[in-house]
Amino acid sequence: MFVFIEENASRFANLTELIDAIELPPNIDVQMKQAAFADIIGDALDDLERSGAPALVMVDPFGFEGMPMVLLKRIAGHQRSELLISFMYESVNRWLSQPQLASGFDELFGIHEWRKALNLASPRERLDFLHDLYVTQLKDAGMTYVHSFLMLDSGNRPEYFLIFATKNIDGLKAMKRAMWRVAPSGNLQFSDATNRDQMTLFAPTPDYAQLKRQIIGHFGKGSVVSVEGIELFVVTETAFLDSHYKRAILSPMEKNQELEILETSRQRKGNYPPGTILRFL
Repeated sequence: MFVFIEENASRFANLTELIDAIELPPNIDVQMKQAAFADIIGDALDDLERSGAPALVMVDPFGFEGMPMVLLKRIAGHQRSELLISFMYESVNRWLSQPQLASGFDELFGIHEWRKALNLASPRERLDFLHDLYVTQLKDAGMTYVHSFLMLDSGNRPEYFLIFATKNIDGLKAMKRAMWRVAPSGNLQFSDATNRDQMTLFAPTPDYAQLKRQIIGHFGKGSVVSVEGIELFVVTETAFLDSHYKRAILSPMEKNQELEILETSRQRKGNYPPGTILRFL
């Protein structure tokens, strides 16, 4: 079931025309509602809570209004819901100092602390502060994994964040695989912004040297770690995928005697099944 919510009359008419032109298979149900997101999402959440069905809720506003944190927290409270949010940073930053919009920013962040950004002169400090505040709010709402992708304009300036929030590690893996499949195009490029000190621009070929540095830098030489621990770090704390680290990182390191296997159930070298324990040398 697809539920589209659009308040603007002309955009709603265009949406209707586009959907009507698609020949939908019988197992697809499309509902279109001309209304403000904040006004109608509550009814949709009531239906979700009654049915227990999973949901991916994409919140893609024009600007920053109409997506109060209180509603996003309610979505986060639904055990099988995930969020994909366009956090329109450029718009937020442009209007942040306007006192008449303060109540709107209170709703957006669900907290008054955003005002501290007004005292930050550095553009990077302000971006980091507002992004981290928003992400913290989602995590406090119960979203275990919150991953950010920074969309850059043609001048390499921050445009907006695409923020994915889920309680399920498999959901995060799937979203990251989707982002790697979508090659940057047009006038936007995007990078993984989860770790501000290790931002990774998405490219057709992953930068495995960077991933190796991140793994070694996180665990440290001499450390004993499970393959599950490495995978959790790669998936949750880096831009890279769960398919990027074994063949491209661990296998060459083992051949070069940069790591040793302490415990494993594998049948041949180069495999790192669950339960494998290794030490970085």
